Amino acid sequence: MIVLRTIQSAALLAVAAGFGLGCSDPSCDVAQSPNRDEPVEAACANTATGTFHDQKLEVDGKERYYFLHVPKKYSCANPAPLFVDFHGTSTGSRPEESYAQDELEALSEANGFILVRPRSLSSEEKGAQVYRWDQNEGDVERNVVFAEALVQEIVSQYRIDPKRMYISGFSSGTNMAAQLLTGTPFTFSGFGLIGGGSWDDPELSTYTTEAPWIYTLTGYRDYMIEYLREFDEALAEANFPADQRMNREVHTGHDLYGWHYEEMWQWMDRGAAPKPGDVAEPWAVEALPTTESLLALAKNPAGDVIATGSGGSFFKRDAASGVWTKVGQVTDDRSSYSTSLCFLPSGVGIAVGGMLVARTDDGGATWTRGKDIPEFQRDAFGSSYLNAVTCAENGRIYGGGYWTGVTSADGGKTWLGAEMNNDGYLAQVSGLARHAETVVSVGYYGYIGRSEGDGEFEAIWHPGKSQWFNGVAAADGGNFWVVGEAGEILHSADDGKTWNRQITPTKVDLYAVSFRDAATGVAVGQSGTAFVTKDGGATWVNVPTGVDRYFGAISFVGANEAIIAGERGTVLRTSL
Repeated sequence: MIVLRTIQSAALLAVAAGFGLGCSDPSCDVAQSPNRDEPVEAACANTATGTFHDQKLEVDGKERYYFLHVPKKYSCANPAPLFVDFHGTSTGSRPEESYAQDELEALSEANGFILVRPRSLSSEEKGAQVYRWDQNEGDVERNVVFAEALVQEIVSQYRIDPKRMYISGFSSGTNMAAQLLTGTPFTFSGFGLIGGGSWDDPELSTYTTEAPWIYTLTGYRDYMIEYLREFDEALAEANFPADQRMNREVHTGHDLYGWHYEEMWQWMDRGAAPKPGDVAEPWAVEALPTTESLLALAKNPAGDVIATGSGGSFFKRDAASGVWTKVGQVTDDRSSYSTSLCFLPSGVGIAVGGMLVARTDDGGATWTRGKDIPEFQRDAFGSSYLNAVTCAENGRIYGGGYWTGVTSADGGKTWLGAEMNNDGYLAQVSGLARHAETVVSVGYYGYIGRSEGDGEFEAIWHPGKSQWFNGVAAADGGNFWVVGEAGEILHSADDGKTWNRQITPTKVDLYAVSFRDAATGVAVGQSGTAFVTKDGGATWVNVPTGVDRYFGAISFVGANEAIIAGERGTVLRTSL
């Protein structure tokens, strides 16, 4: 599958010399050494199963660490799959165990693969040791050698199926995983990249033979998504076969969940993906002139619905005819699309996504590139990285994103900072909604913030359990709703001051919520999920769309209809 490379590390050569330590089980097959021509016996040097923390391996004179989990069903009589997973940025004492550890161990037990989670190198930042795969100059190259040596060590100890060796990574680990696509002394059959892509060129050769299975997933509100686009470009230039690639589109922020690993494993190990499905009643398809995924919907003062697309396009649904047309496109080199938009009563509209700002003065009929919005709380991106925006009837606009909150009193011409703090830390915001003078912001680490219109947001306690709250909606009577991962919905009936959980019959991630009035609302999310309530959320009724596509935006149209928008230009309409 993958072209082999001469091993440069003396430490790796030393480990490779010990490959094939003999196997007392007569059922062991003869394996081929990745470093020399003569066959050697498959390794059965270690039969220990269980969980092993802080394992050590010396590579190029430096002691390196890793986590190892060997499932109970492992036996030398049957070669086991190998799954190597690179962690995201962490400051914990065991960074390799920082993300979805329990879920990944359970997946190892269920599927019989040996799990290895290496530990990156670190350096001190602001009094803490920060672990990241490119934390220090030259780390990427050093870590490639470490990864090769580590795989060789596992192969020398356990009987590994050479056709079922897999690599995955999260966040900074995605770039690390991408470096092993070519040039290693092993053939990996599958790769998974969650929450990122590549920024160091993996130097892919043109694919002329069998390619590995590749699974990718990065949310449209994840600041790492531009690196996924770079990875996409590298695969395209290498003529990577489309049928070996699965890209799961999601409409959330930067995070890693157990279901990501489960779906990734199915794809890497068997090329198995969920069935696309067909649109089910009572949903009807609306025709759009695009295959761009749709990210946001908002009504202009005339009642037309304006949508934003993942290619930076804007689309208008005429209020009278219901016909969709393309009305513009705004992109730049840093950010490619808008994830949120809103309109003032004057027809002025603002759309934001990443560092991109788009502006309209005519109700969304035309769009132009707006000025960058400064960062007021932290210098992280060079300008504010915004996921959400909301407009108030008094002409004020609020925006929120990664470690930034902003507000404008002049239609988005100039901006000031709006403090959004989450228990002492700058918030990572995914959604905003307002009613009258009250504005509610939501986001990462279960963040809910509340402002009474002065630009200062107070973090509000709530009983929710979500890492990411993805959407927020408001209705008359001081009602607010928040939706998040695993089907969670919270409700406030006192203008966002206190919150209670509402029950939904799902564990699927929800991305958006909208209410026509205090009684009638719709919530949508991952894999075609849609719920409707007619009693303010006291009960939520499942109204499945039938398709395996995300939906991340909602709008009410006509006298009694709702439309939902999402993946690959899909807009569905239903009567309420």
